[in-house]
Amino acid sequence: MDSTRRTLFILTLAIAGAGLVACGNNDDNDAAPGDVATPTDATAGTDAMPPYDDDGADTMDNDTSADAAFYQQAMQGNQKEIVAGELAQQQAQDEAVRNYATMMVQDHTAMGQELSSAAGMADAATPAPPPTALASLQDASGEAFDDAYMDMMVADHEKTIALFEDAAQNASATQTRTLAANALPKLREHLEQARELQQR
Repeated sequence: MDSTRRTLFILTLAIAGAGLVACGNNDDNDAAPGDVATPTDATAGTDAMPPYDDDGADTMDNDTSADAAFYQQAMQGNQKEIVAGELAQQQAQDEAVRNYATMMVQDHTAMGQELSSAAGMADAATPAPPPTALASLQDASGEAFDDAYMDMMVADHEKTIALFEDAAQNASATQTRTLAANALPKLREHLEQARELQQR
């Protein structure tokens, strides 16, 4: 083989070898379309944490808040009946109205103690009624006072019964439902007597 042919042969081998090296490098570095990367050792075998669902916690908080709202309203309304009853004991003209007022003070004092105990507020100050709660009584006297007081007792007990009926059915705590249900007969008795005195 002359020198020219030998040179061409060597060049041909060199070019072929370079092509093989280039193909090998492309196979190592280029991923085919659609290939999925293999997870690294740090992440392999681990499951993603599901998003935190706090709906249950929210529901519990809402239920507890609803019971607390019931106790707050019930105790405030209960205290109003006591304060109004004490005022009626002094200012009512009709003896039957004064007797009713005495019953209100006694029954609602006992009920207030039950409410405070059940709410875990036995040693806490009882919430006072709003300053305007007794406005209709403060400027009345004689028969007008009796009428205003009995009108108030009818309206108040209608609202209170609705509040306790709702709690007896829907309160989250068994203790709250039981307390509300047990109080309803006495509250309905108060309302019936108030209506009778209102119509006299």
